[in-house]
Amino acid sequence: MPSHPLPAFPWTKSPLIANAPMSGFATSALAAAVSLSGGLGLIGFLDNPHTLGRELRQAKSLLQNMAIKRPRKAESKSEAGSESGSADLLPIGVGIIVLGMKPSSFLPLLAQYKPALVWLSFGEPRDFKHWTETIRHTSPNTKVWVQLGSVRAALDVAHPCHPDALVLQGSDAGGHGHARGSSIVTLLPEVADTLSQNGIDHIPLIAAGGIMDGRGVAAALTLGAAGVVMGTRFLGALETDLPEEYRREVLAASDGGESTVRSRVFDEMWGG
Repeated sequence: MPSHPLPAFPWTKSPLIANAPMSGFATSALAAAVSLSGGLGLIGFLDNPHTLGRELRQAKSLLQNMAIKRPRKAESKSEAGSESGSADLLPIGVGIIVLGMKPSSFLPLLAQYKPALVWLSFGEPRDFKHWTETIRHTSPNTKVWVQLGSVRAALDVAHPCHPDALVLQGSDAGGHGHARGSSIVTLLPEVADTLSQNGIDHIPLIAAGGIMDGRGVAAALTLGAAGVVMGTRFLGALETDLPEEYRREVLAASDGGESTVRSRVFDEMWGG
């Protein structure tokens, strides 16, 4: 089984629950609220460095009094170095859509704020590798997660990038999706088995897509996930930057297979 990512985020509770980095919706208010509650808060993708800098600054202000609990004793020198470095990290993550983005536009903010996590999505393996190497050079204690939607993609990314975790997004996800894919119920165990068969079973797997409550979390953990991501569930949070009419519709929705429609129009506009 993959190792658990919790030691990298010592303020989090088990099981690890993160909010999805929903562009425009998951701002500093939501990210801070999730981390303060024992989860892993993330700021959604913002391609404007000025806007992202403002959100990181606000998150730092909201989290300035946050007490981060650390392990009592490190088992090795490398772990000790990781723990001491974590004291300088901002206890949230940042989502980055790699497609069409260059690391140089993000590096000054990464160096200044040192988020605990950078979540990479929608790119080619060579792009993920370049971003991962650049992030680790700039902020060595920042963890890197890569979002994928297939077994093939997991294999293509795992070896060259050596990510700290792979986020497996099933076809039941509500946000930006992959052109082809399968439900998290089948995707997660197939990726876990395939990575194990190829000697890459040390990378934690994070489940995303269709997880709405404790039953979904328990199911994901049973399938082999080390943690879970929720997106739509957090649209109901007051800290999410969402029009109230939209929020009411999300909370009132039922029989999702009949009352909701999944569209790829935004992904097609992006070329995804």
